[in-house]
Amino acid sequence: MKLFPNSHCRLIAFNLASILSFIFVRLWAAITPAFPWIVLRLSLLLLFIVLILLFINIGHLVFSGKDRMIYFAAAIGCVVAMFIVTPVSVKLNQMRQRDYFLSVEIKQLDSIIDQINHARNSLTNEGRRLDDILGYKYVFGKTNTDGSILVWFYGRNGWSRAGYVYYTGNQLVVSPYDSTRFVFPESPNDHSYFRLTNCWYEF
Repeated sequence: MKLFPNSHCRLIAFNLASILSFIFVRLWAAITPAFPWIVLRLSLLLLFIVLILLFINIGHLVFSGKDRMIYFAAAIGCVVAMFIVTPVSVKLNQMRQRDYFLSVEIKQLDSIIDQINHARNSLTNEGRRLDDILGYKYVFGKTNTDGSILVWFYGRNGWSRAGYVYYTGNQLVVSPYDSTRFVFPESPNDHSYFRLTNCWYEF
């Protein structure tokens, strides 16, 4: 006896498996401050699958004459997964990441900043990669005309454009688009930064 005797049952089962898998992965990411990059890729893949399923379920609601309540429930599940679970898990992960940074990561990064300060003559106002003198990947630093230094640490959670910034100056201003974030006035549409603690920002 087949567990799923027809395509109708298989589609319902696939809906349920995809939605539950997506929710599980998003919750895993939400409670893990430094999750492996594969979790992020898996989450994006499952989000794409759930989005496709949403349109398929809506199609069945409009054009199919049977089991409309089942497809309606499946469509609601897709909507909940995408528009409620996703933003809530992202917010929770941000909070966990920031707590983790302040309790664990900042100690390692502060020691790297100490190395940079001891080798400050290696910095220029043009900026340069610092991987060779630090033994730490994806670090870029520069000096500014006011004597401050600016150091980017790229690669937070596998994102090449996400990370932390160490900045000792006072040129950052509140973003015109988000009052909780800061930008450099000469490039307000570039990175925006969330202040974590003295001199440390997240982007």
